[in-house]
Amino acid sequence: MNSDEGVNMGVKDYLLRFIALHEQLTTTQIDEKWLGHIGSLDNPFPDLDYRYWSTRQ
Repeated sequence: MNSDEGVNMGVKDYLLRFIALHEQLTTTQIDEKWLGHIGSLDNPFPDLDYRYWSTRQ
């Protein structure tokens, strides 16, 4: 496998995970174990604190 094929596989895997996540969110059937797993794979902003945007005090 050359580097272009590796990049293509990585992008394809990422997009497939994104599509699966979208399907889970739209059907409200979320697999929390899988979500935790992909969260460790696809975490582009590890230091982002989601609570910053929370409306709760």
